[in-house]
Amino acid sequence: MSRTGKKLPNTLIIGVQKSATTWLSKRLSQHPDVYMVPGEVHYFDHENKFSKGVNWYSSLFKDVENESILCEKSGAYFWTTCEGVKGEPADKPQRIKALLPEVKLIVILRNPVVRAISGWNHNIRSGAIRPSFDINKIFSLDYSDLVKQHGILTRGLYHQQLVEYLKHFSNEQILTLFFETDVVENPTQGLAKVTKFLEIDSEFSFDKIESAENRLKMTNFGVWARYFSDGLINKAMYKADMIALSKLPLPTWKPAYPNTDTLDKLYEYYRAENTSLSKLLGNIPSGWTI
Repeated sequence: MSRTGKKLPNTLIIGVQKSATTWLSKRLSQHPDVYMVPGEVHYFDHENKFSKGVNWYSSLFKDVENESILCEKSGAYFWTTCEGVKGEPADKPQRIKALLPEVKLIVILRNPVVRAISGWNHNIRSGAIRPSFDINKIFSLDYSDLVKQHGILTRGLYHQQLVEYLKHFSNEQILTLFFETDVVENPTQGLAKVTKFLEIDSEFSFDKIESAENRLKMTNFGVWARYFSDGLINKAMYKADMIALSKLPLPTWKPAYPNTDTLDKLYEYYRAENTSLSKLLGNIPSGWTI
């Protein structure tokens, strides 16, 4: 129960996009001490949701019983390097602080180069980027508005975003995990860090901890159909591609991958940011600099 007398979350998984936040939320939903809102809420970063007010937000937790942790996951909450992006507020930390001053925040960071590539492909799958666009033009002026709007590059500026959150929340309120070490290499270790941080039963045995989420087989036809549709039709095509089209003998969509020159530019783009992040956190996975 919050100080407002309403049921509100005391924990948020705030990001980053394409860094196993869905994996973590689904594992936590198994724990008897955790009430996890399914999907993504986007209360603090979507104006149409935020304008509904705290009563609407609280209603998402109406079925809470005896769980001590009330949590929701929205991977865009961490994205504060979004200045000038239409419909994307940069004051998410302030909004969260005003309503949930004592909240605990969990963020999973992934090699920003790999995250950028995954983000590009995520936006193609969702119909936001034309499938024929060339990922090797990610730094070109022709694509600058597109790259900016979807945060393909800026979502990976982790140091800037973490510093912004630390202006409003204490170190003790933020748990930073690494995708490579705490999810892929040693998910048991990662979940142990989470249960300790949340002060819940650390002996609980999570199920399917090595199972990946959101690994989807898509068809070329389905991906193009989503690009040329929107709203409910877009969502319907997504389900149709996963459930039916991908089982037919149709050409499979292959995610884009940059060439060596573009990879070098990506690693250079994040070099200074990674150095600053390493100084702030004490270390980062070694593969982030190679």
